[in-house]
Amino acid sequence: MSTIVEFLAYLKSLDVQVSVEGDRLRCHAPEGTLTPELRQQLVERKAELLVLHQQPLHSTSIQPAAAVTTFPLSFAQQRLWFLYQLAPNNPFYNVPAAIRLQGTLNQAALEHSFNEIVRRHAALRTTFKTVDGQPVQVIASEIKLTLSLVDLQFVPLEERDRLIQQLATAEAQRPFNLSSDLLLRVTLLQFHANESILLLTMHHIVADGWSLGILVRELACFYSAFVQEEMPTLPALPIQYADFACWQRNELEGLEQLSYWRSQLQNLPVLELQGDRSRPPIQTYRGATYRLQYSPTLTQALVTLSQQAGVSLFMLLLAAFQTLLYRYTGQEDIAVGSPIANRHRSELEDLIGFFVNSLVLRTNLSGNPTFRELLQRVRDVALAAYMHQDLPFEKLVEELDPQRDLSRNPLFQVAFALQNAPMQPLELPGVTLEPVAIEPGTTRFDLEVHLWEPNHGLRSLWQSQEGLSGFVAYSEDLFDRATIGRLIGHFQTLLEGIVANPDARLSELSLLTSEEQQQLCAWNNSSTASKESIQECFHQIFEAQAQQFPEAIAVVGEDESLTYQQLNHRADQLAQTLQHIIQPNDLVGLCVERSPEMVIGILGILKAGGAYVPLDPQYPRDRLQFILEDTQMSIVLTQSWLVEKLPVIPAQLCLDQLPEPDQTTLRQAVGRDNLAYVIYTSGSTGTPKGVLITHRGLCNVVAAQCQIFHASRPRVLQFSSLSFDASVFEIALALGSGGTLYIPPKSALPGTALIQFLQDNAITHALLTPAVLSVLPATELPALQTLITGGEACSPQIVDRWAANRRFFNAYGPTETTIWATVGELLPGQPITIGRPVANTQVYILDTALNQVPIGVPGEIYIGGAGLAHSYLNRPELTAQRFVANPFDDECRNPRLYQTGDRARYRPDGTIEFLGRIDTQIKIRGFRVELGEIEATLQRHPAIQDAVTIAFEAANDLRLIAYFSLKHQQVWEQSLQMQQVQHWQTLYNQTYQAINTDDFDFNITGWNSSYTKQPIPVEQMQEWVSDRVEQILALHPQRVLEIGCGTGLLLFQIAPHCQSYWATDFSTSLEGIQRQLDDRLAQVKLLHQTATDFTGIPSTTFDVVILNSVVQYFPSLDYLIQVLEKAIEASAPKGVVFIGDVRSLPLLTAFHTWMQSQAEPQLEQKQLRQQVERSRFEEPELAIDPKFFNVLRDYFPRIQRVQIHLTRGYSHNEMTQFRYNVLLHIDEAATVTSTTWRNWKQQPLTVSDVQNHLRETEPEIFGIANITNSRVNAAVQTANWLFHQSAPKALGRMREVLQSTELAIDPQDWWELESLLPYRVEIGWSTQTQTGDYDVVFIRHGVGEVDLPLVQQQAPPTWSHYANNPLQAQFARQLIPQLREHLGQTLPDYMIPSAFIPVESFSLTSTGKVDRRVLPEVTSSSRTTIASRSPTEFALAEIWQELHLKSVSIHDNFFELGGHSLLATQLVSRVRDVFGVEMPLRRVFESPTIAQLALVIEQLRNTSPQQPPLVRLDRASHRRLRSSLTSDKPAQNLHQTQSPQVTEVWSPLVPLTIGKHKQPFFCVHPIFGIVFPYLELAHYLGSDRSFYGLQPLGLDGKHPPFQQIEAMATYYIQAIQTVQPHGPYFLGGWSFGGLVAFEMAQQLTQLGQEVALLAILDTPAPIPANQPSLGHSLKLLLKTAIWSTLPFLLDYSAIVTNLTRRRRQNWFSRWQWLAIANLIPEESQLRLVDESAIGSMLRIFYANSQAAYRYLPQHYPNRITLFKTIDSSFHQQDSTLGWSQLAKDIQIHQVPGNHLSMLKQPHVQTLAQQLQQYL
Repeated sequence: MSTIVEFLAYLKSLDVQVSVEGDRLRCHAPEGTLTPELRQQLVERKAELLVLHQQPLHSTSIQPAAAVTTFPLSFAQQRLWFLYQLAPNNPFYNVPAAIRLQGTLNQAALEHSFNEIVRRHAALRTTFKTVDGQPVQVIASEIKLTLSLVDLQFVPLEERDRLIQQLATAEAQRPFNLSSDLLLRVTLLQFHANESILLLTMHHIVADGWSLGILVRELACFYSAFVQEEMPTLPALPIQYADFACWQRNELEGLEQLSYWRSQLQNLPVLELQGDRSRPPIQTYRGATYRLQYSPTLTQALVTLSQQAGVSLFMLLLAAFQTLLYRYTGQEDIAVGSPIANRHRSELEDLIGFFVNSLVLRTNLSGNPTFRELLQRVRDVALAAYMHQDLPFEKLVEELDPQRDLSRNPLFQVAFALQNAPMQPLELPGVTLEPVAIEPGTTRFDLEVHLWEPNHGLRSLWQSQEGLSGFVAYSEDLFDRATIGRLIGHFQTLLEGIVANPDARLSELSLLTSEEQQQLCAWNNSSTASKESIQECFHQIFEAQAQQFPEAIAVVGEDESLTYQQLNHRADQLAQTLQHIIQPNDLVGLCVERSPEMVIGILGILKAGGAYVPLDPQYPRDRLQFILEDTQMSIVLTQSWLVEKLPVIPAQLCLDQLPEPDQTTLRQAVGRDNLAYVIYTSGSTGTPKGVLITHRGLCNVVAAQCQIFHASRPRVLQFSSLSFDASVFEIALALGSGGTLYIPPKSALPGTALIQFLQDNAITHALLTPAVLSVLPATELPALQTLITGGEACSPQIVDRWAANRRFFNAYGPTETTIWATVGELLPGQPITIGRPVANTQVYILDTALNQVPIGVPGEIYIGGAGLAHSYLNRPELTAQRFVANPFDDECRNPRLYQTGDRARYRPDGTIEFLGRIDTQIKIRGFRVELGEIEATLQRHPAIQDAVTIAFEAANDLRLIAYFSLKHQQVWEQSLQMQQVQHWQTLYNQTYQAINTDDFDFNITGWNSSYTKQPIPVEQMQEWVSDRVEQILALHPQRVLEIGCGTGLLLFQIAPHCQSYWATDFSTSLEGIQRQLDDRLAQVKLLHQTATDFTGIPSTTFDVVILNSVVQYFPSLDYLIQVLEKAIEASAPKGVVFIGDVRSLPLLTAFHTWMQSQAEPQLEQKQLRQQVERSRFEEPELAIDPKFFNVLRDYFPRIQRVQIHLTRGYSHNEMTQFRYNVLLHIDEAATVTSTTWRNWKQQPLTVSDVQNHLRETEPEIFGIANITNSRVNAAVQTANWLFHQSAPKALGRMREVLQSTELAIDPQDWWELESLLPYRVEIGWSTQTQTGDYDVVFIRHGVGEVDLPLVQQQAPPTWSHYANNPLQAQFARQLIPQLREHLGQTLPDYMIPSAFIPVESFSLTSTGKVDRRVLPEVTSSSRTTIASRSPTEFALAEIWQELHLKSVSIHDNFFELGGHSLLATQLVSRVRDVFGVEMPLRRVFESPTIAQLALVIEQLRNTSPQQPPLVRLDRASHRRLRSSLTSDKPAQNLHQTQSPQVTEVWSPLVPLTIGKHKQPFFCVHPIFGIVFPYLELAHYLGSDRSFYGLQPLGLDGKHPPFQQIEAMATYYIQAIQTVQPHGPYFLGGWSFGGLVAFEMAQQLTQLGQEVALLAILDTPAPIPANQPSLGHSLKLLLKTAIWSTLPFLLDYSAIVTNLTRRRRQNWFSRWQWLAIANLIPEESQLRLVDESAIGSMLRIFYANSQAAYRYLPQHYPNRITLFKTIDSSFHQQDSTLGWSQLAKDIQIHQVPGNHLSMLKQPHVQTLAQQLQQYL
């Protein structure tokens, strides 16, 4: 039995009002509610109810508050006030109504009545303001309401209804100003003397639905009295709403109901109601309504059922609605919000105000209960909620603190209400009233369902019939109107099913309307092909084509082509052989390379009655062995060269060695139900499973292809692997329509080669996966008229690119449905779907109970029809699990369905939208996330080529990780090239400054090994230099030009042998060379210029132009071409351009593999591979394919001959292993002599063998090709193991394998023969492989020059194919913040990945899909072993932990772990505290790992002077300082007069660069308080002065900021004097910072300190002409400053969120900064003012804005140096921006750009140059 409190809550849920008069109990209930059973319960529990009323639940009554005019807000009001600040001037919470008045209306009495209501209810005289940082409600003692009268009597009758709707909607959407407006508006639209429309609008912050009933009731009372000239008779109100707000604040401080709600709402899921569009990142509240009406019959049936079940009608309707949501979403945990009047105190019943509360009604629908069982669950939830209804929803949100999400309402997104507010019919004397329905245009939730019973609630404001009526308000951001219409229809169908059978289980209740059932049936029946079009077997279809087109070409391979007749004949021969070996349905293995023999094998097996099983030769032997054992096949067809790759098999037949057949007749006992092939697919358990496909399914594919593509003799690409069923599709498309199948060679991988193949063969039809299409270069393919894609989700980017000017189809279907099941033609810019079912195929989208889901509702795809597979081989349990009985097949035509595991939904037009895999859905903090949506959004960014998103779990924290590859973009490449050159220039300047060597002629400073990071041994460097010197001197040059001479390694060796030697370099190394030259080498001329600068260098002059070991530092191949073009110009006829030490692109992976494989032997393959991929991607140097230099001859005709040489020497280092030299011979061709070549791979020869051969035969020329290079063989083998093999698993084991590797020869061994034999030895890279093999040619003395063999290749579309991109890592790092911002424009915060990892490209599986298994891990287990190696590293690791960065390795990147710009400043601060050094902020960006930063810190500790401690002063010291500045006493040094209190180790100083000069340059922050806009300026100044940024007090979120510029200046002066006690001072400031810098200069001057520079960066002077209003100033500053700081604001949000959550901020601070929200641009407005994200920064912005407005400057006696922009928006009429009124001496400099761009490239470089002269 329930308690008396629960019973009372139950009565209230039934709208039964119980009151006590003496010892009598009175009940008021809606008609029909008091059933006999309920009456009996009331009688039995009367005594308990009387006692309960004598001891009320609420021990404290609400008393009138003190007679003041300002009061606190209630919790509900506080939330609306916050939302108003978040989005001011919005109509989201307007409460509108419209009433038609017909009759004689007394307008004066109407206005008087409203004024009396306003006088009676203080809530209607309330406005809202901020006082001392807290929002308060201010009550006016009296206020006059004016009835707005709009005369519309001139409007024609037929126009009135339209105009009424237009004006009513406009009035409903007109926002209130909560600070100044009367929050009740009354407008009268007068169309006739006897006809008007009354528009009422109130703001929800002062009224609710119940209040509207009070308003109507009191309006009738007052109006009637005034018209009849009587006194109104209404009892006085005991309290006002403000009294309730005060009481609520005091009473609820210790409310005990919170524990219930904490438990009830723990782990509350987000309702994932699928919309028609993606959810916007910020809720816009744009909404519409859809009216609904249910019949009296249905209504009465529902009422009867509720009474029988002992529940209220609301509970029954709520249970039905939650059932609907359950069926729509598949979620069993459904939370719905429901409003409750919250007026259970008698003193509140007649009060206008915002009392309504929201209850979260969370129901568990698991276990598929009956509806009657669910009713009891809902009843229990509702009664418990009613018992705990006193806790305001707003307080609940504050206490539970759910994940902040501006895209949706907290805790619930769908609301449901059955209105029962007491409202009597509105009757006025002499006037007839009729409600007018209006469309408010807003909604606060995704969905709001509002219902009311007949004669209850707000029904009188709507025109309706008897029965349940109401409306659904919905978000137009998410839903189309038609979708809501269908939802209402489904709800009605559900209610009808419930009353018909309340004991039915939830899954048994129907949703679909009869019309929808017919529509779904029609869509599945529209895809039937005629039976005549389906042949018995696939080979019979082929034979029909062969008979019709015998001479047509059927298949084209690399080595042969076959006509249909030839193909048919050879297939018959094979079948005749096979039919003696196999029986029908026997499985025959087919292990062949893609070739015509593959097609012969397929057809021969089918003709013999067997089914083929593809065995990919590239598969691991273990996988092939498994397939052989699983199939128990008796024979395998293969090719002779593949036999060794196969495991042991019972029998094999080589297609290239077939015996002669015996010409027997082929059996014809094969039917459509015979097996055609078996393809193995991956299994979820890790065991592959074989799918058995019949001829019926295969023939249906051909029929569907003919029906859809209408292909006539197509030219079809055979691209897919035979083990991928897409290959069957390609073969069927070609051979089933009389076309030609084109099989490309192995070399035609995705890329240029494949494009060339498509062009050369005029391919008309191709099937390519999206992953392949995304990597193909853009080019014209006019012949390719039909392109089919499938296998994975297709992005809009691919459609837009490939669907133009051709038919582009998206096919979908698992292997189990014979390749495909649906197909749709896609057009650019149109929605991406998988189309409709193909011929004879049925597609059902079902829920978990196998019910068809409605249109637009997600479900799982089930497929039936002719294409359905027979079963899984040897997997009966799995077959039974995945192939289920068809519940929709009454005629047993298609008795089975295949359960795909794929999610999809029907679109209204009948096409199917694919939604991804069911098992790839993930949840992040309770939100369900579709990874495909993130990937698609990323791919829409113009810089992204492809993207993959995964979920990564670490320490029970699920995080999203986004991987992305870049498009090659000339734009960003150009913008980074100069940065790259300047980076190398700076690096070498620093390197050469530290030169300390005795041998200046052989200075090898900076030559360090990439393997050991130590200097390369001197003997190895001498060997390397000698090789180059010998090669160049062998050319006998007299006039030499060296580009990039460095320290003169070659210059000092070659110049003595020349008449003239010119050398250029961009570094300071020339100074050292010049000092060594003296007068001994007068022929040497040095030029300080970059490689592309040939100023002053004569053309056609030099015998040799040298570029030795410099091109790797060029930013791109285009840059190299610029240099080569000028080098060729400078070359004399028959001259040579020598390019030395070129890094090899084909060996780049091997190089990084070798470099990374110097690690621990236990390192596993996967981790090493990821390290290599990352290292290769981040490669900052240029690597070039040797083929590039051969192609150069086509672009520079003067290049007649190209020689590519390996480097001589015994040493094995990176220069001899992975680099080469190039000689470009200008205007001189070699005489090419015929050479006989031996292939070393086929006939290995030792050096001794060759030595003997040359002595014995004495040939003029002897060549050996493809020699394995012992210098790089181990690296190449390791790389091959890393990327193409599965065993061994660990690096140590691989090293053991390498010790017993194949024969390989060091190139130096051949060169040694030169001293033993009369031969010259030339060695170059092999042209036939890309694995470091080389060719060697022996040329007998006296024989002329001989070129090594070259492979002439067509140049690819761009140079980029011949080189890597040294800029990509730098660009990717700069791109990541943009990607976060890009995603944030479309996706909610919880869908933004926590990490972005760039990759060079994505590896593909054999089926052309992205291989997710080899994606880089977020944290590599191998790195966990790389712990801190020194005290410095250990201390840094602890700092990282303090900053909440989960580093597992000293090599983890600060920014990839979640670090951001502002967190970097905290890192710098902690480094200062722990190590006592000033580390420039830029060093964090340059050295973002612990290992790198440790080296920086050690260097600073050894070289930097100890910096003075930086301290933060308390406010008292600032006040004392300020008073001393304004007193009459003589100014003293601050340190002499003040003894500041150190309260915390914190400083406003942020070192951006550190120099050796004693007088730094100090720059003050702009208005938002961050100093990052100065980063580029500090970089380009390059001054020896330190550059400090000044950041404001309060940026840490712990202290309130200053609000006066004078106080700021004082504070900053004390800070700068801790590092520079005395002048002269160098000060500057940009934007707002200029004002503070100006005041600092004033105060320092007053203190007798010299200010050497006051640099004002485009700041208007603080004079009245420049400061018309605070609002104008704020807008002006926002327009400029916001865009410079926006990236840092977004970056800042994470840290500030943590700070604000540690301690509750007072409301004053929130409301104050939110007041300026409307000045921020709309697209960033709501994002920037999230209360939990950037509070500290916006408080600083507000304080600085106030300070600028209040500032009263004084005249400045010294010079102001003004740097103003050319495009300045500040008062162009005054060239000094107003500063001439404050100082006499103004020095003006013009800077290109505008206020923002002056601090960004390229303009910041000009600014830096102008500033430099003062520093």
